[in-house]
Formats: sequence, structure tokens, C-alpha cells
Amino acid sequence: MSAAGSNLPPMEAAVAGGSFGGSFGGVAGGSFGGSFGGSFGGNVGNSLYSHEALLRSRAALANPADTTAYSTPVWTDFIAPGTPPAESCAERLARWDGWVTPYIVLPGLLAGLRVQAAPDRSSCSLLVGTQATRTLRIDRPSAELFKAQLADVIADAELREDRAPEILMQTQNVNAFFATVLPMTDARTPATLRLLNIANQVALFVEMQMKHIFACARPVEYSPQVQPMITTPGHGTYPMGHGCEARVTARLLAALTLPVGGANPTWSSLKHQLDRLAERIAENRIVSGVHFKVDQGAGDALGEALADYLEAFAHDATHPNVELRVFNPAQPAADVGAEAALPNVAITLPPAIDRCELLHIWAQARQEWRWLNNEPLPQP
Repeated sequence: MSAAGSNLPPMEAAVAGGSFGGSFGGVAGGSFGGSFGGSFGGNVGNSLYSHEALLRSRAALANPADTTAYSTPVWTDFIAPGTPPAESCAERLARWDGWVTPYIVLPGLLAGLRVQAAPDRSSCSLLVGTQATRTLRIDRPSAELFKAQLADVIADAELREDRAPEILMQTQNVNAFFATVLPMTDARTPATLRLLNIANQVALFVEMQMKHIFACARPVEYSPQVQPMITTPGHGTYPMGHGCEARVTARLLAALTLPVGGANPTWSSLKHQLDRLAERIAENRIVSGVHFKVDQGAGDALGEALADYLEAFAHDATHPNVELRVFNPAQPAADVGAEAALPNVAITLPPAIDRCELLHIWAQARQEWRWLNNEPLPQP
């Protein structure tokens, strides 16, 4: 409030204004300065002063004249030269940080995946294994179908206020939602989280190729009434990436927790929750205004096909059977999401010895969930 609009005399108003401004500025500045300084100071300390502390500590302690080496290897699981790769796989993986694992496993996985476009870009096929066997075909929707679904995208905006917290969090962290269904943490389930990270990278690899081939426009490019509540991603709308990744995650978690004796009511209830969560994550992308309903169906079909491949790759068989899938967006939605399950097809995978890393990670992840079904851990 200015002095002219105050009931106080000019001098008293100036003093009051100065007091208010000083206290407000002090609080705001102190809060900002404290948080910024703490954050900045912590980062600077880590980057500038920690190595200086270590240098000074060594200078005070180390004896450069003492060159005595350890009498045994530093690592108790030291791998002798000449050890076959499969025998030392677990020991080698145990030595590396978790972020390293995808770089080790992904080349083998991606070598068995190829996206093939029809000459007119009317469909994309997923070819897997060493023989490039087709396991999925996704057809391109017509522009008329996208326009027909536009009204639903606009109408679903009414749900944004209710779903906003989920939508915003799911732009950055989807696994946190799956961790509310199954207790996943870095300490308790490291192998499971590594496996999901690898699966997510595989899904992204395939999604982006299909999005690039189809090059379908986003809802915001059809109407000014969409007005998405989040920034529209800079790639095509079809198929839906979030839906694909959520479906892969739900499928893998269901497989990892499947009882040794097969499905039972408790596991079926768990699987139902995982499936419902995957579906809601996909629906939230439509509510937010960045996807159409048909994108969800295609993403779901792709997620199922990739989960088939990942599960097969993580097991010993070299000629496993997987479902041959087709997603035809022109089919009525009532026809099981327009996804037709066709006869199984055999795919050819590299020998198990060449897939030992992922086999080991899968086995570890399975062990992390034995407690869920009161199953004893396998004896070493």
C-alpha cells in the first residue's frame, strides 16, 4: 500500500512500509538464499571440495615408499583368465554399478528386434529373433478415425483436474505407481528394477521407430479446443509410448511374481491390479490431451509383443513359441481392443550362453519375489 492510500501520516507510513518491506524481503530472501545456497553449496562442495579433502587426507596418511600389494585379489570373486563367459556371468555383473547393466544387455536384445514398414507406410511389423520372425503387425489408422475420436479427447478434459497429480507425476516416474502395487525399492528389488529399466529402453527403441514411420499427428494438431494440460511430446502420437511401456511393465511384474505352481486367486488379483494400473496410465495420456484412444490400443498391442520377446529372451529355450498379434484400428473397439490373437509362431533366439546376462538378471528378479508366495529360496 502506498503512503497516499494509507491512513497513516507520511512518515509513519514510510516507516511501516520500510518495516514490512524489510521483513518480507528478509523472509523471502532468507528462504530463497538458504535453499539456493544450501543446494548450490552442497553441489559445489561435492564437486570442488570433496576431492581436495581426499587429497589432503592421502597426503597426511600415505607412505609413497610402501608399494606392498595385496596378497590376494581385491575382489573375492576374482575371475581367473580363461573362465567361460557363462560361468563368470554372475560374478562379473555383481562387480558393476547398476547403470552399467543396460549397456551390457541391450545390444543383444536389440540385435533381435527390427521394425519393418509396408512400402506405403500403411502398417508396421515387429520382426524378432535371429530369423526375423514377424510377431506383430500394427495397421495405420485413417485420418477420419482420428477426427472421429477427437470429440472424446476434448470431452475427457473434464477429468483433468481430478487426474492432474497422476498425469504430471507419470510424465517423469511411472514405476512409482507400480511400486504401490508391489513393494519395489533399490534395496529390496534391485534386479527387478534393472530388468524394468532394460525393458523400458527396448520399448523406446521400437516405439520411436514406429512413431517415425506412421508420423501421425497429435490431438492438438487437429483442433484448438484440445489445449493439452502438459507439453505435447515432440514425436508422433501413434502408437502410444506410455501405454506400451506400462503394459510391458505390468506383464513382466506378473511373470516375475507368478507362483511356481501356477496361477492362484491371490496372484490373479495382483495381475488384475497391474493390468488396471497399466490401463489407467494409458488413459491419463488421453485425458491430458496428448493422445487418441486408438493410440492406446496400438501401444497395448506393442507392449504385449515386446513382453513376449523379453520373457522368451530371459529363458533357456532357443525356439520358444509366442503369439502372433495383429492390431487393426478399423475393427470395432468391442472386439477385444481390436487386437486379434492369431496362432502361435516359433521364434529363433541366440544360444542361452549368449544371453546369460539377462537370464541371470531374470533369475535374480524371480528370487526377489519368492517371499510373496511363501516359496523357499533355491539352495546355492
